[in-house]
Amino acid sequence: MVDKKPNQERLGKKTNVALVANLYPTTEKPYFGTFIKHIEECLKSEEIELHRHVLPEYGKGLLGYLKFYFNTYISLLKFNGIVYVHYVSHSVLPALLALITNRKIKLVLNYHGSDAFPELGEKKYKTIIKKSICKIANHNAKLIIAPSNWFKQKLTETYGLEKNKIKVSYSGGVQEKIFKSKFKDNENTIKCVFAGRMIKEKGALVAAECIIEAKKKGFELEATFIGSGPVRKQLQLSLQDVDGIKFCDQLSQHELSKIFQESDIFLFPSSRKGESLGLVVAEAAICGCLPYVVKNGAVEEMIIESLQYQCIVPLENYIANFPSFLKNYVDNKEKFLTNMSFYEKFKSKHISIDLKNIMVGVDNEKS
Repeated sequence: MVDKKPNQERLGKKTNVALVANLYPTTEKPYFGTFIKHIEECLKSEEIELHRHVLPEYGKGLLGYLKFYFNTYISLLKFNGIVYVHYVSHSVLPALLALITNRKIKLVLNYHGSDAFPELGEKKYKTIIKKSICKIANHNAKLIIAPSNWFKQKLTETYGLEKNKIKVSYSGGVQEKIFKSKFKDNENTIKCVFAGRMIKEKGALVAAECIIEAKKKGFELEATFIGSGPVRKQLQLSLQDVDGIKFCDQLSQHELSKIFQESDIFLFPSSRKGESLGLVVAEAAICGCLPYVVKNGAVEEMIIESLQYQCIVPLENYIANFPSFLKNYVDNKEKFLTNMSFYEKFKSKHISIDLKNIMVGVDNEKS
């Protein structure tokens, strides 16, 4: 549907892109929605004229959403170009309303996970509303972007979409200037790290059980748990008598990169149904921190094929298998840390080129 190379006849003409999202970093929450900012940076170029419309610019809660919807709708009424919507169920409404009278809009949707599929414990009426909005949006979209091939397949099956209407782009990619490998010398102690929202499905409590189990087997471990959320207190209680444990709130990408560079094992036991990408797995691996993940969602796309049978484990075996995984790591450390070229495709410099070409390609299409 979209040509890989932009039409050369359009040289000099800029593609208008309105970026619409309900997430974006703020002074108050500098780490909230950083991937949207990364995607914005990927698009900034001589070929793209970017216009940003994001919820945090208008406030919080219901009033914030109303202002966000109204102002975005007014801006789009006379807009000529691509409206690029992120977190579809919550952000697409003003674009759909503007489309009623403004047929110059070319709608591009970018799904990220729970916007397309319900979260655990989500109320049924919310699921129905979200799915209805997504169906209408899908019907009106020129193109849909999925964060992984696994998620593309899931969208195709759930919404009855044609595969050629969906492109894959890795949510802004890994910032290669920040996440890079560094020599580490953890001779006697294995350093583990968990980073993510501390909700049950993300698996912080499962990661804690892994640490406890490994220490029982005699492994000398240190572990850092990064994040905040409803299970944080329970997590701290479960590890209060365990030595070598550190807790951090959300960190900047530079701070996170430093911890990955100093760590040996990245624990990612997410069982979340909307785990559409797990880019943090690639970020950790690029820093030389070996991922140990639950078989779920798109994680198989994030692990080198030769290591999948060791690094990807079903949830029911994740804790019990951890000590043998550690032993294998200690015995074969150099083998585990080779083939980093696999992660080249996740770097933002490549994502940036692909994303620009996708947008220019959509702009080239006849309405």
